[in-house]
Amino acid sequence: MQTLSPTRCLRAAPLILLAALALGLPGCTLLSLAGLIAAPSIAIDPQYVIPKGHQVVVIVDDLHHAASPHLREAIASTAVFHLKKADKFKVVSDAEVNDAIAKLGDRWTGAHGQKSVSAASLGAALHADTVIYANIESSQIQLADNVYQPQVLLSIKAYDAASGRCMFPSSPDGDNMRSTGFVIETNISPKDLSAAGRSAPSVAENKLAAQAGMDLAHVFVKYYPKQPGDTLGQD
Repeated sequence: MQTLSPTRCLRAAPLILLAALALGLPGCTLLSLAGLIAAPSIAIDPQYVIPKGHQVVVIVDDLHHAASPHLREAIASTAVFHLKKADKFKVVSDAEVNDAIAKLGDRWTGAHGQKSVSAASLGAALHADTVIYANIESSQIQLADNVYQPQVLLSIKAYDAASGRCMFPSSPDGDNMRSTGFVIETNISPKDLSAAGRSAPSVAENKLAAQAGMDLAHVFVKYYPKQPGDTLGQD
């Protein structure tokens, strides 16, 4: 996630202020512009704050078989990566989670969302305190031949592993995985894929997974959104 670095802001400020002077803007406007240039992005707080020091497990599921295994695994891996960057709690690696799920086999796969092993139980087996569970409700990569509009819809919950209680969003549904959680939608603009050529399908899926995993992590950690048109801070 890129933010405006003070050094780059200071380098850009004289150019913008000179342009303002050329337009004959009053002094108070010039001061306002200078303040806007130096102001950092406004932080967006998490929807749910994970207690500091907790052990966290991230599970990305696909109850409806709405996506490819690669998309599901890549979203989980990216979410783990960004959550670890927060450095406020411990996050179990996605490889350990996948290994635990593979060992459960049919007990995890279940039928129509009826699992004999719950997300909270799986997290507890991995010594987690908090379990982030995200189900892929729907996904799309292509609309038609050579027409791409990647999007994915995630339904998210956070469980207390010890009690199995759903902590986020607040609801009385316990560990009922079919009940709707906190829903986020991730979209990738088709224009971002215009130069991908024959590799467009895989590029589209990878871009979607990277953005969706980051969006999933941002439900639980504070972040600074990129400013529209911002190229400052890029090397």
